Amino acid sequence: SERTRKAPWRSSMYSRNSSSRRRSTPSFSARMSSMKSNTSSLVISRLPVYDLYCIKLCSILFDVLLALASAKLTGLVTKRDGVILAVFLGTLLAPTVLLNGAYWGQCDGIYACFCLWGLYCGLTHRPIRAMALLSCGFAFKLQAVFFLPVFLLFWITGRVKWYHFAAFPAVNVALVLPAVVM
Repeated sequence: SERTRKAPWRSSMYSRNSSSRRRSTPSFSARMSSMKSNTSSLVISRLPVYDLYCIKLCSILFDVLLALASAKLTGLVTKRDGVILAVFLGTLLAPTVLLNGAYWGQCDGIYACFCLWGLYCGLTHRPIRAMALLSCGFAFKLQAVFFLPVFLLFWITGRVKWYHFAAFPAVNVALVLPAVVM
């Protein structure tokens, strides 16, 4: 039935009386939080699967992409297939990766995936993609700011020009727009 498919927090969200929400003007942060949950509910709640499975499946998908990024970065250093495969499997099967993504459904693998792909693009001379991917990682988790010193080194060495840094705020604005428009 529909009730068994939904997570408990989702069913309580839908059971609220809409007139009780209109009594006072909500703050900006409350409106943004509501928009974010409504945006994700547009996709996840329409699927015929338990909501938590969809969230964890998304984390698992990004864990695989994270392992692939690790393997691609290793491929820049060595061409030995055994080493590259070991890095891929080691990253994918690391206890921290498995617990964060598959078990707890956290977004650490998502932001790390974007940051590592950004690092790969920076090392392979694709600066706009690198900055865009770093910005995506930053949008998921603010800890991505710790990758900025690497991009500062890219700027010093000439791999990234000063005007490529404009992609960072542009992508962040583009990622926020759906929540603002709704």
